[in-house]
Amino acid sequence: MTDFSAEGPRNGDESLLISIQEVALILGISSRTVRRLISRREFPGPGHIGRSSKWLRADVNAWVKRRFPGTLGQEGS
Repeated sequence: MTDFSAEGPRNGDESLLISIQEVALILGISSRTVRRLISRREFPGPGHIGRSSKWLRADVNAWVKRRFPGTLGQEGS
């Protein structure tokens, strides 16, 4: 069974939902730049859980794959 905390699962699995800070970290940009990309409709907007904005990690990874083919583990393919 996965132990969940404020930081996400603790069994080594990647969390399904991620914050804007995590999105920015994955993309290597600032949170403000993520917001700019969203406002220009160049990046998918978040879903909302209460007042929290969250992204599906799979959606972020899919965006990276479309924007930068050959990334995210596809180097040898």
